[in-house]
Amino acid sequence: MIRGLWAALGAAVLTLAACGGTAAPASTAAAKPSSAAASGAAVAPTRISASQNVTNNAPWWLANQAKLWEQNGLNADLQNINAQNAIKELVAGHIDGFIGGAPEVISAKAAGSPLTMVAVFGDKYDMLWTVPKDISSMDQLKGKTVGLITKSSVNGVGTVAALKKYGLQPGKDVQVVETGSAGTYSALTAALQGGHVSAAALQPDFSNKLVDSGQFRVLFDLAREPDLVSAGSTLTFQSSYVQQHPVEVQKAVDSLIKAQKYYKEHRQEAQGVLRTIFKIEDQKQLDQTYERQNELVAKDPTPRPEQFPDMLAALAEISPEVKNLDLKSLLEPRFVQDALKRGVTPT
Repeated sequence: MIRGLWAALGAAVLTLAACGGTAAPASTAAAKPSSAAASGAAVAPTRISASQNVTNNAPWWLANQAKLWEQNGLNADLQNINAQNAIKELVAGHIDGFIGGAPEVISAKAAGSPLTMVAVFGDKYDMLWTVPKDISSMDQLKGKTVGLITKSSVNGVGTVAALKKYGLQPGKDVQVVETGSAGTYSALTAALQGGHVSAAALQPDFSNKLVDSGQFRVLFDLAREPDLVSAGSTLTFQSSYVQQHPVEVQKAVDSLIKAQKYYKEHRQEAQGVLRTIFKIEDQKQLDQTYERQNELVAKDPTPRPEQFPDMLAALAEISPEVKNLDLKSLLEPRFVQDALKRGVTPT
């Protein structure tokens, strides 16, 4: 079903692209501004999605509030769309850019959608392996059920990678069930709390609530596992947008890198966004979420092939066409490299 959906969407986008001429690959696109920008005419807003279901996106919404886009000369329209829907909107051309997990991007790219990933803001899995208190080791999960959001989400890829790291094969040693709604941990948390699954990799704000109840524990922190590397928070555009609007893409990259630094340096404002947009009221949880976000910032947000092995392996089991994906056709490092050369850094 997933493969068919992406194939249909990819075909539709490619058909639309054909009507306007064939674009060159992102890596060979000429880095020059659009004709509108060159002539001084008003440039349409750069439409970018970032879900408010995931606290990792708090710096981008703070950027919106603090008008960092405008300070960098970008007319940005930041939209709250969950990852599962946002990638469809990106493929269909209803938005220009997507901030979210790489799995959705890879699946769409492998199915033929022309997408270009220009930055990876987080290279660790921001999840805690959470279990009922009577489980004290991964071995005790044999024969039990492990929950995940969807197999093609960052959560799903990280869950499978963690199971394999500890010698547990999904479908053999443990059963894996999807709770759905990619990009939100609420249903997954409810499944664990209700006893429907025996383990789940949860974002800290969800895991901490369960642990505070006294009935659950954390076995390990996926972000602390050195061999679990991910492209968990990425910035991806339609390839045609990168080719036609490289100036706007560069401004978006600059703005988001600066947003991470601004978030760290403005604790009160950052926690205000966590409180108003992400509905976190407890001060202890606010402090934990804020500190965690700063801790997991990628010092170098350049997209690199070594960030994707676990992801490609997991997604290839769902969509065989992923096996043939050439990462060089997806990753475009020049925008981050340009920003870093100019001293624009996240820390």
